[in-house]
Amino acid sequence: MGIIRDTLEPSLDWCARQIYWRSKTLRNLRAYINKHRKKKPVTAFISEMELRNILTEIGVGSKSPVTLVHSSVNNWAIKNPENTEPFNSFETAITTLNILIELTEKNNATLAMPTHPYYKETANDPFISTIGLKLKYDPQTTPCKVGLINELFRRYPNAKRSLFPLSSVTSIGPLTDELLKNNLNEEKPLPHGKYSPYYRIIENKGLIVSIGIPLIECLTIIHVSLELEKNPLLDWIYRDRVFDVVMDGNIEKEWIVREIHPATCRCWGEKMCERDLRNAEILHENIFADVRIDWAFAQEIDDFITTKHNKNIYYPYPFLTLCRPLSQ
Repeated sequence: MGIIRDTLEPSLDWCARQIYWRSKTLRNLRAYINKHRKKKPVTAFISEMELRNILTEIGVGSKSPVTLVHSSVNNWAIKNPENTEPFNSFETAITTLNILIELTEKNNATLAMPTHPYYKETANDPFISTIGLKLKYDPQTTPCKVGLINELFRRYPNAKRSLFPLSSVTSIGPLTDELLKNNLNEEKPLPHGKYSPYYRIIENKGLIVSIGIPLIECLTIIHVSLELEKNPLLDWIYRDRVFDVVMDGNIEKEWIVREIHPATCRCWGEKMCERDLRNAEILHENIFADVRIDWAFAQEIDDFITTKHNKNIYYPYPFLTLCRPLSQ
């Protein structure tokens, strides 16, 4: 059964994504259900000491000069040390953030998190036409859409956020300036290309950790290999976006940047990539005290995907050419 599942699941996963993202009706139906769904009670709990010990064992702050953290506090909570009600989402988020900062600062390491900007104009439908649409991005005030811990980190004293108005990264620590420098320039850089913090995290052999969410569902680093690809056949998967970006010195400047069309991003072979990285013993998936905590090293992921590219430039986007009518 395992062989059959490993063979069929990636293809079925890709087909399901194609059907879903091609149907605005299905996307609207899902949004309606999510809006009216009752919040499930939290059933996974972990103590502050347990969480600190697990993150220490994984190597946060010690096994790499930079740790990139993805997170969600939707389905777990930290136990109250007084044995009363467990922490709420905010208390869980701020406690987790303090642990991460403590572990990295203790080892003079850098802590980074994705802080992809939230734009209300495009929040309801990622496929809305961007022709003639200009959005404003202020690294200091534009909220992020990828978790409460990440949003609190963005607001943390001395935290710095990248200027790129898509897939931004916030960082604290000695490598912060190196990670964020020149990520927005006149060469129309890509969100995950050679000027991005994600590429520089790979160069620094960064550790990637996810807390409360499967890492494969938020593994932004997988896009780096594709965006470094020089093959002109891939140009069609990108689209131009226009932003007013608030630069250093509170100066506002218009920028035209490129991004992978969201139709393409949402049709990648998630199950296939998860299976391959797990089988290669690169992706470590674990449950600690009922809380999902995964980790992997950025360079190992990138090396693996780059090797796959040598055989198939579309990996991990199976049948990418079939997305073409949708992306255009």
